[in-house]
Amino acid sequence: MNKWIIIFLFLSFDVFAQTSDDDWVSPTPPAASKDQIEQKQRQDQGIYPPLVRPRLGGQIQEAWNDLQENQGVLLLSICNDCIYKIRVREQMTTTVVLPDGAVATSIDVGDPVSFKIAIVSPNIISIRPMAYGIDTNFTVYTKANHVYPFYVRAESTNSIFVPDILVRLKGIEPDVPKLSLGGINTNQHDSDYIKSVPFDLSKLHGWHSYKLWGDKSLRPVVIFRDQYFTYLQYNEKWAGLELPTAYVVNNGIDELVNTRVQDTTLIIERVAPLISLKNGSDFLCIQYIGDTP
Repeated sequence: MNKWIIIFLFLSFDVFAQTSDDDWVSPTPPAASKDQIEQKQRQDQGIYPPLVRPRLGGQIQEAWNDLQENQGVLLLSICNDCIYKIRVREQMTTTVVLPDGAVATSIDVGDPVSFKIAIVSPNIISIRPMAYGIDTNFTVYTKANHVYPFYVRAESTNSIFVPDILVRLKGIEPDVPKLSLGGINTNQHDSDYIKSVPFDLSKLHGWHSYKLWGDKSLRPVVIFRDQYFTYLQYNEKWAGLELPTAYVVNNGIDELVNTRVQDTTLIIERVAPLISLKNGSDFLCIQYIGDTP
């Protein structure tokens, strides 16, 4: 018996040894089905079936059950020295409406990862928190050079407080002062030569191009200029302001210049690299550090 087994194994080995690699035939893959072919065609076009996933319930905020009239709507008056506080909620958006006349040009968000805050129209801001138990701030800058600072706190679905769904800032954003130029002295050494020039709003510039030092009581809220005059806007500080005298500094010497007043704006009838204001012993130096258009 063992003899026949040895002979069989010997013959099998001999056949295997005589077979080359070319004699091997790879196994034939199964043919693709019609469904597989159609699915591949759809996938090549980026078409995939919907993914249905169950959502966890129990996240309804009960504070909404007994909602009182006007809850969820926050009305705030605009002011120059306050921060607007807003309560938002996870899985909800909050809309902020800026005052009439405001045109938002940019927005600066403290935590842009945890909060999605964006300008959706000239005076409308959208807030969407990505989590809860967090807070941040954001600042809106407008075309008329006004600044609106906000503090935002995000709460969860189990908060006992209804979030602010709509926030509306009441009032009208003040425009750049409507200044009318009665005339300018085109020759600073000849006060008899006066030429009337129409006021050109497009020529205003230098909003953030001044360096100030001196007494805070004389500091304006906003400074800007055109090609002829320098404008100091005091807004609410005007009521307690004693009107100062303006000087242009030339070679270290103060040269007195004319000024005019319109509303809460002091108009200095000159543009210069360095202007000084004086009121008794109080003084304020105003240095222009911007480009000259």
